[in-house]
Amino acid sequence: MKVKFAPLHILVAEDLQPMRELIKEVLRAMGVGEITMARDGEDAYQKYLTYSPDIIIIDWDMPGCDGLELVQKIRRAKNSPNRKIPIIMVSGFTSPPKISEARDCGVTEFMAKPFSSGDIAKKIMHIVNQPREFVISSGFIGPSRRRRVSEDEGTEQKRGKDSTAQIIEPDKSLQAKAGTGKLDEEIIARGQSVIDNNKVDFLPLAREYSNELNRAIILADQDETKSKLSIDNLIFPIMQLKANGLVFKYDLISELSAIIMDFVENLQELDDYAIQIIRAYHTTLTHIINQEMEGSGGENGDHLFEELGGACNRYYTIRTALQNQKFKQHIGVNA
Repeated sequence: MKVKFAPLHILVAEDLQPMRELIKEVLRAMGVGEITMARDGEDAYQKYLTYSPDIIIIDWDMPGCDGLELVQKIRRAKNSPNRKIPIIMVSGFTSPPKISEARDCGVTEFMAKPFSSGDIAKKIMHIVNQPREFVISSGFIGPSRRRRVSEDEGTEQKRGKDSTAQIIEPDKSLQAKAGTGKLDEEIIARGQSVIDNNKVDFLPLAREYSNELNRAIILADQDETKSKLSIDNLIFPIMQLKANGLVFKYDLISELSAIIMDFVENLQELDDYAIQIIRAYHTTLTHIINQEMEGSGGENGDHLFEELGGACNRYYTIRTALQNQKFKQHIGVNA
């Protein structure tokens, strides 16, 4: 028996027009029967109220009402008609704390950017084939964060500390619509063909995010306290470059951005040397954009990749050595 996407109605909330169109075309190629598009969170909520979709795909970073706020609204608003609707959160944020934050907010599935048609199909298949219990409590509303609950697990264990939590049995209505089982591999291949052959010109977007990053670097350099806000301002354009570069055939931009994003997300504090590394990344990024270096960049790309990774590793080595030195000095003073 095989799943059919034709009976499904999927609402997509994505603020970037090229990505919005790409997701729509991928879903269409995979046979989804009805697709409704929304340009931001507020637009998505109104279309959710109007059209009663079966599944919602939500981008995390959107202006105004972002992805997390939209999920909370769908799960908690008094006028929300289907608080149990399956929600797929899409984001370039892929660190474990970010994924946990999304799940704690009530998303059903989390899909990392960049993604393949197989990733999209897998998330939809999980929703159809493996619907989960739905939990309503004072601190959490959403699908059970456990994919499977053993038969001998008691109700109190499922509810955790909140004994007043309401546990709703898995909703199998999408199985009645779409069936159960596997998805034809040819369907996934058609969707991937759309991604592989897209003609989107990514450079205008890349320049926009590069300029935003440059402004964030200048502000971070001027911020004497080197606050978390400065780090967050740096992360956003880097995340967008990482998330979208590979999908739109600028592999090197995506790969370098993945390195620097991991570097920035793991910073305990923002110091001058860290800013120098980020500035060097921006200089490299500007060169790639100006040279219109599509793909991985060949040997030149390999060199840039190694240089940036090496700079980040050297930073961590130096920071660790300094922290150890401070610790030893502290022990010596108090001995």
